[in-house]
Amino acid sequence: MSTPTQRDERFMREALVEAERPGWRTHPNPQVGAVLVKNDQVIARGFHEAPGRAHAEVAALRQLHNPRDAEGAEIFVTLEPCHHTGRTGPCTEVLLESGVSRCIIGHVDPDPRVSGKGIAALREAGIECVVGVLEADSKRLNEAYLKRVLFSLPFVTVKVAVSLDGKIATRARHSRWITGKESREEVHRMRDQHDAILVGTKTLLDDNPELTCRLPEGGRNPLRVVLDRKLRAPLSRKAFAEQDKAPTLVFTGRSSLQLAKGRFEGSGVEVLGASELGGVLDLEEILHQLAARGVTTLMCEGGSELIAGLLGRGLVDRFVSFIAPKIIGGSDAPGPVSGLGFETMAEAAQLDIERVDRFGDDVRIVARYRVDNTLR
Repeated sequence: MSTPTQRDERFMREALVEAERPGWRTHPNPQVGAVLVKNDQVIARGFHEAPGRAHAEVAALRQLHNPRDAEGAEIFVTLEPCHHTGRTGPCTEVLLESGVSRCIIGHVDPDPRVSGKGIAALREAGIECVVGVLEADSKRLNEAYLKRVLFSLPFVTVKVAVSLDGKIATRARHSRWITGKESREEVHRMRDQHDAILVGTKTLLDDNPELTCRLPEGGRNPLRVVLDRKLRAPLSRKAFAEQDKAPTLVFTGRSSLQLAKGRFEGSGVEVLGASELGGVLDLEEILHQLAARGVTTLMCEGGSELIAGLLGRGLVDRFVSFIAPKIIGGSDAPGPVSGLGFETMAEAAQLDIERVDRFGDDVRIVARYRVDNTLR
């Protein structure tokens, strides 16, 4: 079995650059990039753009002016080539037909339909395979995909907008706008990159958000997911409008499911039931249901009780806070996370800061949540 070389890593980095191009818009498929190399030169590049589109290996091969140029070439691909027929055919068959002699792979695809079968098929046909080149980088790129495939859960991001003193609204619950237009536009870019947006009933009642992507250049509307155990949200809320452009899914308690279906009948809104734990909907069960529908990335935009519930169950992967240089003050002004919280600082959940950047006057902090600490 061949071992990776520095040269392999150099070309795999180029494949990773290709894989990053579409962002999270490939879901439920993984992000994959590929480069074809011959005589130590990259002769073609490709990436998987979206579900139903060509996979990265095929996209790279299509860039060749003469298909025979692939004969004897090496292909560097960030994820194991597929060996099954889905919306597209098996990439292994295309590679075998192309005449490539060596396949360098970032990591094995854990999808049960693949899971080493692609590598085995290539090796059986005489193609040298090197597996695990920049494996950690390749897996980090597809962490959301891997979480859904391995744990049947979406990758969860919590997004909040707060003042410098940590408030999400005034004591009168006025919150428009805490952050500036640059931050709000970035939130729309984040929506474009997520498969679904999650909110609780209180957010729907207090803020009446549309939960759509409204970028000047357009964008992809995520699935709007609303938790409404007591069926408190009226049909006049913006999140229930324009179902042809942005679908909405409502989760309610199973005991209220038939009533909810009757209430939303003819609106285009889909309704599903979930179990209840201690008077609240079972969040983990809901996330499993969403993952089963192909939701790979989920962004929670509030409210504070829902965020506390997600953190309390250890279901959050990333926390994004937009901080505006404003002081709101007031003991009755709400913060982004409610619930009982921790009693001591030693118990407080510790996050790792991943990135800090500016949007106009605001600062955005992106942090990773450590699952060994949960709110109680």
